[in-house]
Amino acid sequence: MRCGSGPNMDSHPRVVQEAHELPTLFALARAGVGIAVVPISACRAGIRGVRVHPISDKEPRWTVGAAWRKGEKSVLDDKFLGIVEERIKESQRIKILESRMPL
Repeated sequence: MRCGSGPNMDSHPRVVQEAHELPTLFALARAGVGIAVVPISACRAGIRGVRVHPISDKEPRWTVGAAWRKGEKSVLDDKFLGIVEERIKESQRIKILESRMPL
């Protein structure tokens, strides 16, 4: 999050605070310091004093990863990662097909 203020917020916000933790982002927004762009899943908690407005103009892209204890990857971990990779490939195939469909 980059919080800003000033007369030219439409084109050139003045950055006055940066944060990465969700509670801090919501606290700054609630205090009127700025606006936070957060995952919609974080907004479903119903944070008091904060208005949530879904942004749907473009599809967001997130880079994600998987983590497990070093040296202890199991057969179940491998199966889970295989399922995730297959779902990602299927999702990409669907998006390609949808992009070829006439509006």
